[in-house]
Amino acid sequence: MNESIRTFIAIEVPEDVRSEAGRLQKQLATTGGMVSWVKPQNLHLTVKFLGSVDASRLQIVLPLIRTAVSASHSFDVQFERLGCFPNDRQPRVVWLGLTELPTAFTGLFCSIEEQLAAAGFPKETRAFKPHLTLARIRPSQHINSLMSALKAVTFHSKSFRVQEVIVMKSQLTRSGAIYTPLEKLRLQST
Repeated sequence: MNESIRTFIAIEVPEDVRSEAGRLQKQLATTGGMVSWVKPQNLHLTVKFLGSVDASRLQIVLPLIRTAVSASHSFDVQFERLGCFPNDRQPRVVWLGLTELPTAFTGLFCSIEEQLAAAGFPKETRAFKPHLTLARIRPSQHINSLMSALKAVTFHSKSFRVQEVIVMKSQLTRSGAIYTPLEKLRLQST
């Protein structure tokens, strides 16, 4: 029986951005509510979530991801916008979004989508909105102060260059997810 590996494709965020986001999380955490905060060391930009992939199938998938990444160029990103999914009235996820979505990032996403669709992975039906998940909100009556704080707070990170994409293994534990890089893939320099 083959091992199943929970897998996603991600972009790591520099330590200074994770630290800034961690300070923001601490500030927002003082508002209370039933909120599960993502550990700052686990903050990343998900490019594509693959779910549980059979280890033998992963050997087929990795070359496809390599092909998509090798044809894509590096790009700069910056975080600035705060928001909630699905919306402010029914928040389930608090996120930190990009100032703007670089064309090269959209191209990378589309290239990965095309390559993986050929291997039977369904294409994403929602619009591509890369973000850092700061927190997951449990259904609660006690989030009004958090929502008010989200509207009042500002965040502006330094710009940083994305030069690699990581195929990541995710293990869910009681104390949170543990991420292990399976492969780091370099983008073309611009």
